[in-house]
Amino acid sequence: MASICLNRHPIPEPEGVRTAQELHLADKVTEALTSLSILVVEFSADEELDAARTVLAGELVKRQTDLYVRFTGPEKRHGALEGSPQILTTAFDEPIGGLEIMTDLASEYPEDVSVRAVLVAGIAVSEFDKEHVNRLFARTLHSTRQIIEEAEPRTLVFNERAHGLLGDRPGIEPSDSVDGHWVMSLVHAPEPTTTEGESNSSGNPPVTEPDPEDTA
Repeated sequence: MASICLNRHPIPEPEGVRTAQELHLADKVTEALTSLSILVVEFSADEELDAARTVLAGELVKRQTDLYVRFTGPEKRHGALEGSPQILTTAFDEPIGGLEIMTDLASEYPEDVSVRAVLVAGIAVSEFDKEHVNRLFARTLHSTRQIIEEAEPRTLVFNERAHGLLGDRPGIEPSDSVDGHWVMSLVHAPEPTTTEGESNSSGNPPVTEPDPEDTA
């Protein structure tokens, strides 16, 4: 019997790439990451400030550990000469996280802040990057075809990430037919439960009508 080799990383079909381009998906990715922020802190290599540097680095590491914030360092750059400055790099969902942790550090150690730091938000996406984003989406689109073929009629299927973002909601249950996915019946779908501050079906914040008395 001839063996069948399955390609788990199929080459994206042109149709999927075209779909990504028509949806301006790369632009949406850029917009979604506009608040993603990177804080880079450089600790002085001056031997006279060595004690202060050790204290500051330790305090910054402690604060970020307490906040469960992921970071790397402090360590000198790869290939840097001995005695080079040490670098600590952190990622925040919003720039306010980086600002607060640095201002707190500066207010507590006003005479010993022997550091230089940069806080940036957002990412720059080139045309080359957009091509890769479109191809990644095309692969995702390719995988949805198998899922939809295995799904029951009149159902809405969610992958694990979508379910995690939506949280536990009425009517969404683990799928019996698609392993590792969740499903909601479109026949007995629950009533919409958009609450204040949540997005509506368009993905935008809900629009509230002005009170007639306020406009009078």
